[in-house]
Amino acid sequence: MAATVMLAGCLPAGITSCKKLVAVPPPDDKLPTRKVFTSLPQATGAVIGMYGAITSSPLFISNAGLSVYPALVADEFTVNNTSDKDLRGFAANDISPDDDIGLGANLWSASYRIIGHANNVLEGLLGSPLPESEKAPLRGEALVIRAWHYFYLCLLFGDVPLITDTDVERNNKLPRSPKEQVIAQVLSDLEEALGLLPDNYRGDGKLRVNKAVARSLLARQALFNQRWEQADYYAGTVINDDRFRLEENLRTVFSTGSREAIWQFTARPEDPFATAAAGVFVPSTPAEQPHFVVTRSLNNAFETGDRRKTDWLGQSASGQPLYYPFKYTQREGFPRREGNVLIRLGEVLLIRAEARARMDRSEEAWQDLNRVRLRAGLPALSGNKQQLIRAVINERRLELMGENGSRWFDLKRTGEIDKVMREEKGSSWQSTDALFPIPASQIRINSNLTQNAGYY
Repeated sequence: MAATVMLAGCLPAGITSCKKLVAVPPPDDKLPTRKVFTSLPQATGAVIGMYGAITSSPLFISNAGLSVYPALVADEFTVNNTSDKDLRGFAANDISPDDDIGLGANLWSASYRIIGHANNVLEGLLGSPLPESEKAPLRGEALVIRAWHYFYLCLLFGDVPLITDTDVERNNKLPRSPKEQVIAQVLSDLEEALGLLPDNYRGDGKLRVNKAVARSLLARQALFNQRWEQADYYAGTVINDDRFRLEENLRTVFSTGSREAIWQFTARPEDPFATAAAGVFVPSTPAEQPHFVVTRSLNNAFETGDRRKTDWLGQSASGQPLYYPFKYTQREGFPRREGNVLIRLGEVLLIRAEARARMDRSEEAWQDLNRVRLRAGLPALSGNKQQLIRAVINERRLELMGENGSRWFDLKRTGEIDKVMREEKGSSWQSTDALFPIPASQIRINSNLTQNAGYY
């Protein structure tokens, strides 16, 4: 699929001055060729290349992109020290279909580039002479990467083209597939991957996915699709895995040695920031104002004594005090002490808490919820089912602020989005804002794509 992508390391104008674009026509000659899959080292290198593509720009969807764009359109963050009109459009729920960087490159095109890489790996492995025992885990990794991106494309855009092969000519003309069909593919990919992946992590850290990652993502997608029993089951398998535990010190939750992290990316030596999130959110000097600050409603949502407010929010040192996201604290330098977390045990506990609450298993649900609250320095809660569900949703807002668009997607899946956003954004909110526009540049390339309502 033809695309316009932002060069690696660039951030939107107003954050840095880099706003250079490069046209990338299909096919991508950097994708692995079939001969790569005749040896295990080369095939493994092709798979690892998928992870490198994910981190090749700070605001790609699986890097810090889901920490920024959905948080801006929700009631989490807003823009402060930037003149970038596209970022301000997200914050005002006035996203332009002509935004070729945030919308077009970082969210849409980057996702399909990585999906294309995964499809290339899957097809290469299919015809590979390697033993099945060597091919299977590599296939599992590609399936998870593809599933991750399709899951979030659906949450952001609704119906999207479903591309599962490398036929560029045909894929460039595909219409949008129903969201339900794409989510079914996500579930199929994750379930197949679970049977192929190893239990252990391979290589350094927790970059390469294993069964625990697949189970965690299956729990997440089950929650979002109201499959409560599946969410409870898959979450439980991860919670009972003694490799993972809640970090008592909130400052170490995102560290490279975190026992809480289940899937975590560490920046490459050539990457400009220690983590993309720190590069985006943390001011470069004490005198600099943050580019993104938390909303007043989020700031006021923390209870007295909640350590997450003191440990996970930074405060500007100059001018009017402003609070900004500070889960990731190391902006630059070596060694890399933190890594971008894509899913962690704190979220999995809240997934199981909500699933059990929905299934009228309140006592067990309160136990999971209160484990997260107690870690934050807050007292345990109790109450009826309605209070429990409300408490879980509120806890997700605070515990998962700025992580993978959780708040934005929670507002949508719980049916609260219109009520909350009208209170937060006033007359600028329209119900059609719940879906992002399809990038206009993609509609010009593929006339079979249709635009979402509200953006014509």
